[in-house]
Amino acid sequence: MKIRKAQSNDIQEIYKVLSQAFSPYQQYYTEKAYRATVISPHEIEKRISEEETDVLVAIYNSKIVGTASIEMVKKGNLHVCSMAVKPNHQGKGVGWRVLQEINELAKKRHCKTITLECFEPLTKALSLYEKFGFKRTGRRRNLYGIIVFEMMKRVRF
Repeated sequence: MKIRKAQSNDIQEIYKVLSQAFSPYQQYYTEKAYRATVISPHEIEKRISEEETDVLVAIYNSKIVGTASIEMVKKGNLHVCSMAVKPNHQGKGVGWRVLQEINELAKKRHCKTITLECFEPLTKALSLYEKFGFKRTGRRRNLYGIIVFEMMKRVRF
């Protein structure tokens, strides 16, 4: 498996990954929250072109099977804006490998922490994050009618 920065010709495949990964959970989201999670191809393109955001793709057998979007939100913290793995590749190490790459990027950028937000129904993602060392911070917020909670991991150098 290879992890690399996304390119503009990856946009449709990234959108497919997001759609396929989150469609089984759509019933738990409000319409607005779902659209904020499964972002449009236009929004993906915007993230790819923004300097402060990195969009990563996981490639397996020449196909994009996972993605993550990360940004520096403040000095010393890298934030995972979104992460998804195609359902038929979940539980096979793709998410773990993406998190390893994010952790390496955090080290290179001298970040002390990595944060992300999760949603209770995403039990597989939550389990992965906890196994990787993320812990709930106690911070919660309303995202278009659903409650998401923050998780954080300290970066070890």
